[in-house]
Amino acid sequence: MPEEQDMQTIVNLYATCMEEVKKRTEAIRMVHDKKYSTPFSITNTEFMALQLRKILELIALGNLVANREQYETVRASFQTDWNAKAIIKTIKKINTNYFPIGVIRKPSKYPKVVCEWENKTENILTEELFEKAYDEMSCLLHSKNPFSNKEENLNEINLKILLYMNLIINLLNEHTIKLCNGDILNCTMEAYTPQKPETKKVSVHYFGRISDTETKSIISEDTSQDN
Repeated sequence: MPEEQDMQTIVNLYATCMEEVKKRTEAIRMVHDKKYSTPFSITNTEFMALQLRKILELIALGNLVANREQYETVRASFQTDWNAKAIIKTIKKINTNYFPIGVIRKPSKYPKVVCEWENKTENILTEELFEKAYDEMSCLLHSKNPFSNKEENLNEINLKILLYMNLIINLLNEHTIKLCNGDILNCTMEAYTPQKPETKKVSVHYFGRISDTETKSIISEDTSQDN
């Protein structure tokens, strides 16, 4: 497990990435709902596409900051990386379980365990959809070839952007990511703050591994107390 200072750095950097995700999803929503607008419909769509692509890049960059040391061993110039698909291709070399896991927090049946995480399986962004969305949004950021016969329906594109955004939100609302060393980051995107209940901030916690023996010991101890 990393030193406490290193753990805090990882937590802070990851929280910064997720805070930016929240800001960019809000920007998409406000333009989609016509609370703000550029002068033209097409530039509104391109603005939303750009924000969505940046959100996807932040998901990839979040994993990079959580695995910086290992990433650096296979990619020395990691400070210049920005392309989400390229980052993920490298991340996969050191951590095949890199993709965020959406979770639902539930009370635990074991007295010594506060809560349990149940993995979300529906209405979330998957790894396959991540790549699909990234490619589609990237295409929207280039000017259309004047000889192209492809027709673009802005309403359909806008709805697709909103769909992808909602899948991302449902995935990230509360999620975990697995680090290369097997430790876990748990992130809640809108954590309750007693000091400022109206302000829900990103909350990230670092969880170190415990052995199977320790896990079985806690569970068996709880079970014996119930009998």
